Order: sequence, then C-alpha cells, then structure tokens
Amino acid sequence: MEMVARWWDGAELWIIGLPFLPQVAIVALIVVPLCFVLARWLDAVGSAVYYRVLRRGAHRAGETGPQLGDGAAEARNGEH
Repeated sequence: MEMVARWWDGAELWIIGLPFLPQVAIVALIVVPLCFVLARWLDAVGSAVYYRVLRRGAHRAGETGPQLGDGAAEARNGEH
C-alpha cells in the first residue's frame, strides 16, 4: 500500500508543478472520465448488492420481494 501512496504523491506533485492550462487539460481529459467510469461501476456493484440483500430478506419473510410497478399501483389507489 505504501508503494501506491508513494506513486500517488509523485503524480500529485507532478500535476501541481505543471502550469495551469496543462493541469486543466489533464483533469478534463483523464481525471473526469476516470471518475465517471469509476462512479458508474460503483453504482452497478452497489445496486447489485442492494438488490440481492432485498431479495434475500424477502425470501426469508416468505414474500416475493419488490416488484416493478408496485409504487404506481399504490399511487393510483391513493395509498402511500
């Protein structure tokens, strides 16, 4: 882990040492897309884990779990 921290510190110092426009270009072309991909991946993994936990809890209770459209049916019937 120390090796990764050392690499990160070196990369950070290198970016800080650059003039403003190259810093902006690196952030816009590399960091922002990388963060977007990482966020999408974390969202997919989190959703899959959350869905499995909900389904497991529903099976333990003898239910079928949340179904698509349940909220719309409740809203039409005035239930909330």
